[in-house]
Amino acid sequence: LDEAVDLAARARRVIGPSAEGRVALGVGRTAGTPVLAVETQMGGPATEIILREVLDPAFHPGGARAVIRVGTSGALGGAALAIASFASGWSGATEQSRRGVLGPPAEFDPARPPRPPRLPCSPEVVEALQAAAPDAAVGGVFSKDSLYAEQDEGFTRILRDLGCIATEMEIATIGPVAEALGVAWGGIMASAGCLEGEAWFDDGAVSRNEARAIDAVLAAIRSLAV
Repeated sequence: LDEAVDLAARARRVIGPSAEGRVALGVGRTAGTPVLAVETQMGGPATEIILREVLDPAFHPGGARAVIRVGTSGALGGAALAIASFASGWSGATEQSRRGVLGPPAEFDPARPPRPPRLPCSPEVVEALQAAAPDAAVGGVFSKDSLYAEQDEGFTRILRDLGCIATEMEIATIGPVAEALGVAWGGIMASAGCLEGEAWFDDGAVSRNEARAIDAVLAAIRSLAV
């Protein structure tokens, strides 16, 4: 296969753009390194299901060396790309999968809400992504369960207080599951717009950012395979 294969486009060809109730995936190689691109769908629960089944040795005895999240995010500032140096946020799917916790991780006091965990991404993945996209912003990425939480006026303040530069809905689930299975992990997010002032990009700009993020992931995979 072409080493510069666009995995997202290939996934759409494999499954079809209008398929319902299915998970899009694409299988290819870049510089001889096998790559599996999988659609996690949206949010922690769907991501946890997909990731555990993709990495399960019973299904894939060869295993995986790294999991890299690539997708869109809402960003602080004007950077087109955001590389995660750590993941933050709450995910019930993660807690239940990793620790068997069926309720809240602790008694919740609205007056003193607990600080969300901060899980560093695998350094080798962060470094490979930085080398592939040197102009990308680097910092924490906050995962939330509500797509619309960012509309709250205090949300950007919370992100800044946590040292986060972007928000999405998956990477805080990917990290603990990958670490539990002994797999390196990280992520690069294409900005869909700036949270401050709700300045969202047009579809063309988002598509260009996504293409750059995919190219960066492919370059990082080639680097990690050396």
